[in-house]
Amino acid sequence: MIADRCNSDDDDNAMWSYRMEYLNTIVFPQAAANGAFVPGAEFALFRPDDRDGTAAAGDQFASDIVFGTVTLNRPEWPASDVSVVVKFKNADARMSAMMNMHQKFYNEYVFYARLLPELAANAADPAATFALFPRFLYSNATSDCGTDGGQQQVIVLASLAPAGYRAADQRVFLDVEHVLLALRKLGALHGLSYNAKAADNSRTGPPFADLCSASLVETQWFDGHWFKSPRFLSGWYIERCAQIQPTLGNSSLDNSKSVIRYNE
Repeated sequence: MIADRCNSDDDDNAMWSYRMEYLNTIVFPQAAANGAFVPGAEFALFRPDDRDGTAAAGDQFASDIVFGTVTLNRPEWPASDVSVVVKFKNADARMSAMMNMHQKFYNEYVFYARLLPELAANAADPAATFALFPRFLYSNATSDCGTDGGQQQVIVLASLAPAGYRAADQRVFLDVEHVLLALRKLGALHGLSYNAKAADNSRTGPPFADLCSASLVETQWFDGHWFKSPRFLSGWYIERCAQIQPTLGNSSLDNSKSVIRYNE
């Protein structure tokens, strides 16, 4: 068992070293050349926030994420720093397959690169629409995953940490305030989608729904069945809250029911 753990640590260290070299020699030089950060800027250096990514290990399970800082050089300007978050596909091939990670990763790129600009173009306040989401900087994601199973594919976003945002302390069971906040943001996203569909009559291009169908790939079909289960959240969440209610006080179950009613 000790040997297995050592082998696992060696594999993790090798993957980390490979990814850091890949970011510094391929991803960020290309992103800077594309004008992802500032027009005319040249990439100088990427520094991760921590050596091996352990600080971000619990922030997301579907993909591997790295927080860090990109330093840029510009002619006649001092060097400037940009805080970023880099998303890699989960290095565990079994987990990636189980989560349909390749498809979901590609769809996230499609949303930022193609669908979000369309939502903003049909919104009353395009700037406010973009402000709902992290700034998209760069991605090399493709629908076919590439020859290496997509392990060289990334999505780079501007980090929200400088604006004061941080991950919730709870990773599994969010408190009611965080759940309601997420639902409000989801409501705003759905409102933008409805607005874009309503503007189809005045659109010069294809209807928004057709754009989504043509751009996105299926993520809910796996091994001959659908992932979707409309009763899962309400039944499981209420049951779980009932189990822990004696330790949390009388308000926890009422609050969980209010979340479900809000969602309905």
